[in-house]
Amino acid sequence: MLLLVSAQEGEWDDIHLLVKQFQRVNMAIKYAPRPVVVAPQGLALGGGCEICLHGARIHATAETYIGEVETGVGLIPAGGGTKEMLIRASEHAATGEDLDLLHALKSVFETIAMAKVSTSAEEARSLGFLRPADLIGMNKDRQIADAKQTALAMVRAGYHPPAPVEIRVLGEEFLALAKLAIHMIRAGDMLRITTPCRSQSSLTL
Repeated sequence: MLLLVSAQEGEWDDIHLLVKQFQRVNMAIKYAPRPVVVAPQGLALGGGCEICLHGARIHATAETYIGEVETGVGLIPAGGGTKEMLIRASEHAATGEDLDLLHALKSVFETIAMAKVSTSAEEARSLGFLRPADLIGMNKDRQIADAKQTALAMVRAGYHPPAPVEIRVLGEEFLALAKLAIHMIRAGDMLRITTPCRSQSSLTL
C-alpha cells in the first residue's frame, strides 16, 4: 500500500530511498562480522523472505511458510532476494549437481515469477529458500534458544562473513526465455497467490 500510494503521487525519490535502505539493511546482515541467524516461524513473505535469504543461517520451524510474493501484486522483489536466489542457483550449478545454469535459473525464475510459497520448511529447501546447511526445528518454543546456540557454534568455529561473489548471468538467451515464460503465465492466468495458513507473520532476528 505504501508503494502504491507513493507511486500514485509520483514520489519516486521516496521509493528509491526506501528500496535502497532496505537493500543496505540486508547487505549489513549478510556481511556482518558476527553470524546473523534468522529464525522465521509462521509466514515469512516478501520482505521477510528477503531478510531470511541474507542470514548466515536460517533456523526455521517445520511450519515455516516462506516465499517471494511481490509479483502477485505487480511488483518485483527489490530487497536483494532475487540476487541471493541467483547466487544459490549458480553455486548449485557449479557443484556438478546441475551443470546447466540455464536449467538452474529457470527453476528460480519460475519460483519468483509465480510467487510460490512453501507449504513447509522442507519444501522451502526444495524451492531454494533454505540451503542444505540451514536448520529446521520441530519445537517452536525452543527455536530462539536453538538459533542462539547455532550462532555461538558458528563463532566458535571461526566464522567469517562471506566474500563477495561474481554473479553469473545468461544475457539475451535467458531474457528471451523469461519473456516467453511471463507471456505464458499471463495468457494461462496461472498466477494465484495463496498462503498455507492465516496465522500472524513472525520473524525474529
